[in-house]
Amino acid sequence: TPFHVCLSGCSSFLMAVIQSHLLVCGRRWPGDECIDAAWTDTRLVFRILHVVAAVRLVLNGTSLFLQYRYPHRMFASHGNEQLFYRG
Repeated sequence: TPFHVCLSGCSSFLMAVIQSHLLVCGRRWPGDECIDAAWTDTRLVFRILHVVAAVRLVLNGTSLFLQYRYPHRMFASHGNEQLFYRG
């Protein structure tokens, strides 16, 4: 349903914001002091993975809103093209 697609897109964007805070500050509450030492030691790999995850969530949310905006666009006459891109 269109409501479900919009709700999923909003939740993807919200998770991307949370993921962005996680990659910048680590596992801290908003307002607490950030732990930025992980950008200079062996935990850098995990921060980079958080960047990739945040970008993936933004792209997923964008795809869901495009599916809501263009519900009848087909990919080779086999369903919505955004389902193909997300797959």
